[in-house]
Amino acid sequence: MTDRRSKQGGSARRSGTRWMLGEPLEERAMLAAFTAYNGLFSSNQTSPNTTFYSAINAVDNAGPLKDVVTGADQAAILSTAHVGAVFDTNGTQPANGTDAAEIFGGFVDFSAGSQRSIEIGPGAAYEYRFENLDPGATYQFAGTAIRGNSSYTDRWTLAQIEGAESFTIAHSSGAGVVTAGLEPNQVAFWAGHNAASDQGYVVQWLDIDPGPDGQFTVISTQYTGSIPTAIDANGVADGSKSYGIAGVRLTQDEASGPPAVENVPATDVLAFNATIGGTITTTGGEVPEVTLYFGTTDGGTNAAAWQHAVPLGNVSGEFSTVLDSLTQNTTYHYRGFAQNSLGSAWAPTTSTLQTLPASAPVIVNRAVENVGAFSAVLNGTVTDTGNDLPIVTVYYGDNDGGTNPNAWDHHVDIGTQFGAFSLPVSNLQPLTNYYFTTFAQNSLGSDWAPATLQFATTDTPPLQISEFMADNSATLTTRTRVASTVPFAGDVMTPDWIEIHNPTDTVADIGGFHLTDTPNSPQKWAFPAGTVVPPNGYLVVYASGLDIVDTALDQTGRLHTSFELSGDGSDRLLLTDADGERVAGFDTIPLQSEDISYGIDLLGEERFYGVPTPGSNNANDVPPAPVISVASKTFTGSFTVELTASLPTHSIRYTTDERTPTTTSTLYTGPITISSTTQLRAIAVSPDGKVSTVVSASYVSLGANVLNRTSNLPIMIVETFGDSVPGVGSTYGDSFMALIEPGEDGVTVLTDAFDLTTRGGIHVRGSSSSGFAKKQYRVEFWDENNEDQKQSVLGMPKEADWIFYGPNQYDRVLISNPLMFDLSNQMGRYATRTRWVEMYLDSNGGTLDTGDFVGLYAITEVIEEGDDRVDVETLTTGAGGVPVQGGFIWKNDRGNAYVDPESPTTQQRTYINSWINGLSSAAAGANFTDPVNGYAKYADVPSFIDHNILNMVSMNVDALRLSSFYFKRPDGKLEAGPIWDFDRALDSTDGRDNNPRSWFGTGDSTRYFDDNDRVRSWWPDMFQDPDFVQAYIDRWFDLRQGVLSLDNMNATIDRIAEPIFDAAARDYQRWSGSRYTNFAGELNHLKTWLRQRVEWVDSQWLTPPVFDVANPQVAVNGAVNVTAATGQVYYTLDGSDPRGDNGSIRPEAILANGAIRINGLTNITARVYRQNHGSATQGYIPTGDDWSPLVSKAYFNDPPAAPGNLVIS
Repeated sequence: MTDRRSKQGGSARRSGTRWMLGEPLEERAMLAAFTAYNGLFSSNQTSPNTTFYSAINAVDNAGPLKDVVTGADQAAILSTAHVGAVFDTNGTQPANGTDAAEIFGGFVDFSAGSQRSIEIGPGAAYEYRFENLDPGATYQFAGTAIRGNSSYTDRWTLAQIEGAESFTIAHSSGAGVVTAGLEPNQVAFWAGHNAASDQGYVVQWLDIDPGPDGQFTVISTQYTGSIPTAIDANGVADGSKSYGIAGVRLTQDEASGPPAVENVPATDVLAFNATIGGTITTTGGEVPEVTLYFGTTDGGTNAAAWQHAVPLGNVSGEFSTVLDSLTQNTTYHYRGFAQNSLGSAWAPTTSTLQTLPASAPVIVNRAVENVGAFSAVLNGTVTDTGNDLPIVTVYYGDNDGGTNPNAWDHHVDIGTQFGAFSLPVSNLQPLTNYYFTTFAQNSLGSDWAPATLQFATTDTPPLQISEFMADNSATLTTRTRVASTVPFAGDVMTPDWIEIHNPTDTVADIGGFHLTDTPNSPQKWAFPAGTVVPPNGYLVVYASGLDIVDTALDQTGRLHTSFELSGDGSDRLLLTDADGERVAGFDTIPLQSEDISYGIDLLGEERFYGVPTPGSNNANDVPPAPVISVASKTFTGSFTVELTASLPTHSIRYTTDERTPTTTSTLYTGPITISSTTQLRAIAVSPDGKVSTVVSASYVSLGANVLNRTSNLPIMIVETFGDSVPGVGSTYGDSFMALIEPGEDGVTVLTDAFDLTTRGGIHVRGSSSSGFAKKQYRVEFWDENNEDQKQSVLGMPKEADWIFYGPNQYDRVLISNPLMFDLSNQMGRYATRTRWVEMYLDSNGGTLDTGDFVGLYAITEVIEEGDDRVDVETLTTGAGGVPVQGGFIWKNDRGNAYVDPESPTTQQRTYINSWINGLSSAAAGANFTDPVNGYAKYADVPSFIDHNILNMVSMNVDALRLSSFYFKRPDGKLEAGPIWDFDRALDSTDGRDNNPRSWFGTGDSTRYFDDNDRVRSWWPDMFQDPDFVQAYIDRWFDLRQGVLSLDNMNATIDRIAEPIFDAAARDYQRWSGSRYTNFAGELNHLKTWLRQRVEWVDSQWLTPPVFDVANPQVAVNGAVNVTAATGQVYYTLDGSDPRGDNGSIRPEAILANGAIRINGLTNITARVYRQNHGSATQGYIPTGDDWSPLVSKAYFNDPPAAPGNLVIS
């Protein structure tokens, strides 16, 4: 029997029935366990117990709901989120007597605040997410938006409830509410003038079952569908915007009585199977347990009298179950039973069904379809099931096996069937005769189709990959869905695409063929059987990575490969046959540009297409780009450059002012003289006016005073051609960047050839650092269309986004960030890689000279998603109802918290917020230490400990509250990191971090353990857990034996600093000088500060116990003493930890009050214990450090292994 519970169902409630908070309790149909309200702004017209969580307000966006009567915090959590929503004016109170006034009057003020309504335009959304609800209870939701200084008849809002198991619809009635044509969980209401006396519409769902996960969501978006012409003559909601739900009420029903249940007529009745079920018409305020009873006799309301019972668990709304193994031609009876804590109920009457008489099935073959070289679709029909669905088997091969199953080459069982069926097969060979037949069998007998059918496969088609696009932003768009039974919804996608061309006059069946971007995986993605390319036609496939082989799941009816194209010049693209043999493709693909396709012309030549033609002839080919005779370089004096077109009929147009050349740019007529810093950009133009892609070269003129400048580091040149670098928050300014690496002699000279060149964008970055003389820069590497172009810098993995970090103002030791990033990577926690350069930045447009020298910089990776950066996998958008999957990066900072994705969709924001708010709520909850349901449910605890330790040991004064990153992998929990921004740490010139013998810095520095004001609340909450504190202490002392040992830290400092001694001297001369004479003095001071820091931290905790015998071999009954300078030593001999949960002493632990005698192999596991050890130092951990780290040592009596006592036994 199969249990089928309803999901997202909804039934119309009796007209006029409504439950209001103001009604006397004895008159209400349902009691309330609590009722809570949430609005935007408080006023004298709101309840003191109304909450004001808002995603676009300057207050919290999430928190516990409050009982509006008692003010008590509830377990239920409300979180809000939005995409593209903003505040609007002209909110007002609903008219008296309307539904909105009756429900929200005195609790929510829609006119409070300077901005009173939530504006949602196209693509915008506002969301309320209710979590931590009681899975066994039902709830009521009411919400509305009140906007009204004008009657905007075309501004309507679409509200939908998601995540509920079931609900009952109870929206306001009237012309301003539309449900026709919408899904059961959706309703549209007129928000454009909802304050009018005849409006005040409210969306309302009752009997909401939040399901086992205890949550549901209500989302507001702009409605643009049909509306009554009585309201708007056009009959369409085509306003420029609408208004999101701004006031909500949530009520948890309290069980007020038993449930009510009714049977529904049986369906799918056959000889041996039937589906029975019913409906919970009233839950009684508590989701009941449901049981279906059935049998050949009517047991009435006596459970013991029924022959069979099917428990279905907690059910609300409709329910059903499939009965198997019934007896044919027999009458069965069934009845539903429901029970909650206040009582039970049977369905009012018993229902009956009659199973059908059974007989053997009848089956016939149908003509084969879509026959190709390697595949075909075999068809048949079960003309009579015999009232017992038969199991069908399809037999096929290159010989006719008749009705002997053993004589056929292949057979496929396709399960139970009725009516017409099809089987695609794809293991065929070209130009071969095949036969097939079908066989059906049920409980009463079997049947072979009366005649075997024959077909012949075709020849292998001469196919081409005629065109593809690896960077599609607007050429083709689509949506997807998870099943053909649900609508296409969500965000529009712009996936890469590939076009297959069949140049013959016959259909090309490519079922079983493959596409791949990996030559050593030639069968990476297979076309489903029956896929054809029409004669002289085209087939377009999306390279989205979604692996969709059912065209009904794509809005444009196309397939999706399992891979995407990168477009960075590293792609390969092949079409292979069923055996993985190459049919067509591209072995090398040049760098691709946005919305420009690449393919082959009628002559078979590869070229770009400025006007892509997916699905049609490649008629808009782009001429090959011209060739520039001289590559980018530095120079003195002057020289000439020649441009060459691929065909003599092509002309060349060019610019020398960084602008993109067009057909009206300067016509090339002969060599171009370069005598000053210049960026040369050129295109080829065909006789019919088509233009090639752009090519460029940049030439940097050197002043005489830098010709002899050398460095042992690589030199980075940034040239902006006379434009100043834009400031923080600005768009990127154009630039050219070139890197020169040291030669074989280890010396870099500005006149050497460039090792890396790129166009790019640049702007100043940083908060307070943006005001310093030495700037920090955010850069992007660009192609000729100002799109990202990934390149490797000094051995770091390819990417387009980088930071040029220039240490100096606060970070006088110059290496604080590279040092801390390196230590983090040594601990196994990814931090951004860095490479040293000396940099010249010319923004005055003249020659590059000594005045353009900007000193020492660390080329630094940006924290972003990527296989070689934060490997979290891209978060899916939720388009088409596909669940949001993947990972994300989130940041606690002054600005936008969303790092990757930077501009999340509504679904992505909901997903991200569920983790951030879930961790906050779990850490603040009563059971926060529970490893299953506490903070550890959401947090990867070891990463949080490592992240805190790295910030604490360096005394980072801004840690955990500014530039504090978190990320989540697809199948993991929330991880803290990567670490970032240590310029105000390690005794910087900031001053707050100068005392190594303190838990945290002075002034407003972050307190790492108990900061309840500015860091995320989970940090102080976690440090209230003694087990978390002990894990922190254990990890500290573990790191002190390795990564954070003085030997390793000093060696790391020396390794990072060794190549920059000369560059450091030049940087100090260019900018602020050293505090301690020179770079060596800075390094020595840093080592001293770190030594004092770690030794002081060591002293604040109990140090591990000491074993007085170092040699593991001791005499029989030899004595070992385990001692401590302070406190008591507890140990075990079975390998277990003497420390119990929450800092207790484990019952098995032994107090060390004398020698431990060694007789045989003995494992001693010990800790030091001192009750109430906690330091009184300000900012210290309140509880949990009564134990030292754990140490273990094994002793034995046997002699050690030696050549004289070893044998191969």
